[in-house]
Amino acid sequence: MILEIDAASLAITATLFILFILVGAAVERSAHFFWPLDFFSLMIYTAGIAFIIILEIFQNTIPFLLILVSLVAYLVGYVASERRKHVNLFKVNIATREIDVPYVIPYKKGEKWFLQRQSAKEHAKRVLFGITTELATNWDLKDQWTINFQDPIFPTIRIKAIVTEIYNPDKFEFIRKGPFKMKKYTPELYVSPEGMATSLELITIFDAHQKDIRTNLDLTAELFREKHTSETRNNRDTASLLMRIFKSSPMSQLNEVITEKKADEEKKKQEGKQIPEHMKHGWFRRGGDAGQ
Repeated sequence: MILEIDAASLAITATLFILFILVGAAVERSAHFFWPLDFFSLMIYTAGIAFIIILEIFQNTIPFLLILVSLVAYLVGYVASERRKHVNLFKVNIATREIDVPYVIPYKKGEKWFLQRQSAKEHAKRVLFGITTELATNWDLKDQWTINFQDPIFPTIRIKAIVTEIYNPDKFEFIRKGPFKMKKYTPELYVSPEGMATSLELITIFDAHQKDIRTNLDLTAELFREKHTSETRNNRDTASLLMRIFKSSPMSQLNEVITEKKADEEKKKQEGKQIPEHMKHGWFRRGGDAGQ
């Protein structure tokens, strides 16, 4: 009977262990946290501790062990999840030659980028009220660098990193959700576009500035080409318009005016030589002729 109970308890324990590993991994992927300190995890810890206290009061040992194993499995699943897929921010200060790693995780949802502050309060606002922290960026935040942590015992850990040129995380505005007035962060994050040297390249690569010089020269040449093409097109359109307005040369136009003037004068002369109709029938005669 004891062996049957032990086998049953072992099966239940193994099932709960696997189940809570999956739960921990799912929560980590949803929360975007480095460590299990998000709102969901704190709720699970609170519920587990409450059950442990209740079971301790009733001196029930087996459920106590099951809850403890479940919490451990949750932590294992959370930590061993997709942490290596997180993107980290690197803020390079060229003046002091320092690299800061902000304690945040940027993540992409659809076509937009968001920022998850590693705070249970901020996660609770996102879960309960839908208040997200959308990033204002100048370029797509694709992976620019990979940092490899090598260890003689454990496998190499590869961390994806984005080198930021301008990072302002403290911009915010107040919004109202029902009776609550809450702070919504609106951070700005700017990175170096493709073809431009990053801050990290400027302090690690001697000729990195040549990359910017080439890019600037290419852009300048492209602008001049566009300007020349535009001016040529405008000149061509203007000439075409003038040709439509002036279909002939000025001399031809002068000759046409002179010819039209002569034609009008000739027409007036011909009209002056014609005898009016009333004079043909003798309606108006001199006095001597009238008596005859």
